[in-house]
Amino acid sequence: MIKKYGFGFIAVVAAITASAFTAPKSELADEGVTFHYTEPSSFNQSAVQDKANWSSNAPQSCDDGESKACELTVNQSETTLISGQRYLNNNISAVEGITSGEYVPSPSTAGYMSKSDRD
Repeated sequence: MIKKYGFGFIAVVAAITASAFTAPKSELADEGVTFHYTEPSSFNQSAVQDKANWSSNAPQSCDDGESKACELTVNQSETTLISGQRYLNNNISAVEGITSGEYVPSPSTAGYMSKSDRD
């Protein structure tokens, strides 16, 4: 009986063992994290690109203008969670808004999902 069912039993045990150690599919890429621009005195390119000027714990309202950075949503997989707050892993890509010299987040930013600007 062992010879007859031995290989089948070993195959079942191997399949169960392999599936027990398979990591579940990550759902981080499906969830967005919203960051708000926290450097209100400067909207130049380097300031908007600096990830230190964006916070996930600084909610503010954006009026959907097109000239100044305000809000950026990225995939959660492009962030790091430290002590209950999310931080961007990479600096922001920025493009000039309607007003010369004032920048907004670019869709080429890693993990970009959406943005809102202000006037």
